[in-house]
Amino acid sequence: MAVSRSSHSTGTDARAADHCAPISSEARGSRARRGVAALLRPLASALERLVALFVRPPVVESVKIEDGIVCVSRYVAERLVDRRRLKAGGLGIDRHVDRAGQCARVELVGADRVVQIAGHASPSERDKLIETLIAALRADGSTVEVRTIAERGRGETDDVARRRRSAALRRFSIVALAAAGLQASVMWRWSQQSSDASPAPLREPSFHLTSSSGAAVDETTLRGRPYAAFFGFTQCPQVCPTTLVELTRAVESLGASASNLAILFVSLDPERDTPETLSDFIASFGGRVTALTGTETEIARAARAFRVYHRKSALDGGGYTIDHTALVYLVDRHGRARDALSFTDHRDIAKRKLEAFVREECADAT
Repeated sequence: MAVSRSSHSTGTDARAADHCAPISSEARGSRARRGVAALLRPLASALERLVALFVRPPVVESVKIEDGIVCVSRYVAERLVDRRRLKAGGLGIDRHVDRAGQCARVELVGADRVVQIAGHASPSERDKLIETLIAALRADGSTVEVRTIAERGRGETDDVARRRRSAALRRFSIVALAAAGLQASVMWRWSQQSSDASPAPLREPSFHLTSSSGAAVDETTLRGRPYAAFFGFTQCPQVCPTTLVELTRAVESLGASASNLAILFVSLDPERDTPETLSDFIASFGGRVTALTGTETEIARAARAFRVYHRKSALDGGGYTIDHTALVYLVDRHGRARDALSFTDHRDIAKRKLEAFVREECADAT
């Protein structure tokens, strides 16, 4: 807006002239639009964060057969997060069907491991994949046995099946609520440690485990180096690989300042997570992750030290999964537990906390 002034006008006259000058309708409209934009900007930012809580990156799976080896690879947001290998010779395919006779689950059964595939596919897509696998294995010169397994037990009446599913659902709900309550409680306690003006002495988790390469790892071998610890299992379908992807990406984005930060993946499944399996699993995360295992007693002691909830749950049709706390624990270079992060529910907050932790703990160590 242009205002004509005499060269001898005082500042007061100029302000008065500016105040009294008429405002065009175009200027008023532009000012109104800027005001509306300023009001909508926080709302748009909040909506973006809300969408990020529920929208997860797509999971893509590929199965390849080459030189007598079946290779199952999983990608999240086009990044490799998991890779399993089985010998094609003597491989079995278990086709689990529901009451309607539709394929609910597909498992590749090898000599020393079982790998579930097509977890995100439809029943018809799973059946088509089985046919393709059979043809490819036979073309590779391998024999394959296919078994169809009903998800409910033989001879079980519909009424018994309904009661069993209802009881299982109630058990699952109770376990899920208990796990959620414990996770919220753990996060509250750890955030209190980070924010209190006069905090109580921080806990120093004590454990004794073994890396997938055979090296002994405990709180004393890690002293002097900050680390992030996550508890899970290699056959976890999504939470574990997704959390490790988010964690390693966040660490890599910090560049050289985070070079001294160790990332530990502690297996809660010593029965299936052999050193070879763990090495294959962590190879998908760019060499930043160290996998740890041990006896059931050693793993249980480590889980208690970090207050990690974990429980083995049987699956219909055989096998089991593990319910567990999905938090990343930050421990400083003095061995003191400092914070707990959730990359599944609070990704942005977790990244900010990680950055602050690295800035504080790695500055003097680099």
